[in-house]
Amino acid sequence: MMKNLITETHNEESLPEWQALKPDAGQRTGCWLACYDIADPKRLNRVYRLMSSEALAIQKSVFLVSMFPEELKMLSSQVSDLIDTKLDRVDFIRLPRNVTAISLGRRSGDDGILLL
Repeated sequence: MMKNLITETHNEESLPEWQALKPDAGQRTGCWLACYDIADPKRLNRVYRLMSSEALAIQKSVFLVSMFPEELKMLSSQVSDLIDTKLDRVDFIRLPRNVTAISLGRRSGDDGILLL
């Protein structure tokens, strides 16, 4: 039996947290899924703190990032400075404009925001 499965459908206007993902003043913002695998705990904590300050945590190492391309370039540069590219990996995956997500179970950080 599946618990916490949400089957209702909603449009962007019914979800306040999606407001940040909409285009601003005619300019298109980008929405990316950022995920990482960091080998060293110190580097992991630094990357986590940076990502937590800039994006919405979905899981411990998965974030939803909503930024203009210039901002994402700056964030990825900051992340690059924190990691060892031979041992660590960070991916920024562009999401389609009308993305739908289904979340099962407790989210990391459980801050009360629900993505549908």
